[in-house]
Amino acid sequence: MYNIISIAALLHDIGKVGQRSFDGDSGLSPSAKSLEEYLRPFNEVQNHRTHKHVLYTYEFCERIVNSLPDGINSSDLANLASYHHRPTDNPQRIIQEADKLSSAMERDSEGDRDTYRRFRKILLTPILSQVRTGKENNDNKNYKYYL
Repeated sequence: MYNIISIAALLHDIGKVGQRSFDGDSGLSPSAKSLEEYLRPFNEVQNHRTHKHVLYTYEFCERIVNSLPDGINSSDLANLASYHHRPTDNPQRIIQEADKLSSAMERDSEGDRDTYRRFRKILLTPILSQVRTGKENNDNKNYKYYL
C-alpha cells in the first residue's frame, strides 16, 4: 500500500497539465467524464463543479496502465490520485492532506490566493526541482515552462 500511495501522491495533480492542454473536455474519455460528480467538488456559491484537473488525473492514470511497476493496479492508482478533493477512505485522505500542505506552500510563495481565475497562465513547478540532496546547489535554474 505504501508504494501505491507514494505514486498516487506524486501524480495527484498531473491532471493540471491535461487541463491546461485541452479545451473543455476534449482530452477526456467517456469513462473519465462519467466520474465528474464523484471526483469534482460542487461549489454552491458559484453553482458549478470545481477542480476539473482530477478528471485529467484519472485519465492519465488509466492511460499509463502498461507503464506501471509490477504490483501497481492502474484503477487503484487512478482512484487514489483522483479522489484527493473528495476522499472516501484514509489513503485518499493522506493524499488530500499532502495536497493541502503543498498548495498552501505554493500560495504563500506566490503571494496570490486568487490564482484560479488565470490558472492556464500560471506555470507549473516540477516537484523534483524542489528536492534537495544536502549538497549546496546554487544553479538558480528556472524549471517552469510554458505549454
